[in-house]
Amino acid sequence: MEAYQYIGYHLLSDTAVIDDVSNRVYHGSIPETVTTYPVINYFMVSRPNVAFGAAERPRFQISCRAETPAAAMDLAEKVKSAFTEIQNSTGGFNVQNTHFEGATFLTEPDNIYHVPVDVFITYLNT
Repeated sequence: MEAYQYIGYHLLSDTAVIDDVSNRVYHGSIPETVTTYPVINYFMVSRPNVAFGAAERPRFQISCRAETPAAAMDLAEKVKSAFTEIQNSTGGFNVQNTHFEGATFLTEPDNIYHVPVDVFITYLNT
């Protein structure tokens, strides 16, 4: 499993998140055919190598979009909770720690509200 796959798997395994977005979680861009909100898309921002190649700590942006400011902020809080201080192994992907870095509030055209959540995942490079 790759880091981006772990992000998607973890989001789709969190009941609080899927209660809001169902299966509308996308790696990369949101498909143009998706018009139902709330929705999440995510991508890797950077991939610094740590511990001389034994571990990696990529930074992901998980974008929470909704039709109201409150819904966007609520979804962002659920994502933040989903990635707070995790240590587990999923499909051979050994997560040592997850760390919420920050979030901000943005508005987009067509009255869509966007809260990008930054998350670091430290995992063993096996």
